[in-house]
Amino acid sequence: MLIMNKKRISAGIIALLIFSTIAIAKESGDEFLCTYVIDGDTIVVNYKIKVRLIGIDTPESGEFFYEEAKRYLTGAVHKKRVLLKYGDRARDRFGRVLAYVYLDDGTFLNEELIRRGFGEVFHRDDYEFKERFLKLQEYAKRERKGIWRKGRR
Repeated sequence: MLIMNKKRISAGIIALLIFSTIAIAKESGDEFLCTYVIDGDTIVVNYKIKVRLIGIDTPESGEFFYEEAKRYLTGAVHKKRVLLKYGDRARDRFGRVLAYVYLDDGTFLNEELIRRGFGEVFHRDDYEFKERFLKLQEYAKRERKGIWRKGRR
């Protein structure tokens, strides 16, 4: 009987540790390898998962500053490990995972893209960092960075 109780206790402790680890992983994010950059606000991780950066809208192909935004994002993440943290919505209407992307050095990439003027704040949805992103966008406009160069927007 004593051995049976020890096994149950051990199994309970193991289950508790597993569930605790899962909860911590969800809160702290998931690490992936960026294998492809689609454009200035969308990447592919682990060769198959499309990830749309939350809160930023970069120029589309053929638009002013498209190449610069894509080039910056490629240099920042391609073939590098990234940490994805998730917002309230899991996916967008195209089925892409919605996430905040962090680099190994702690750089918050969504924020950095807006601060450098590679894109503008996505206004349609509410999300955790929207006010912060709007302030950074004002900075980029004031400093005429990227898409906010004189006469462009």
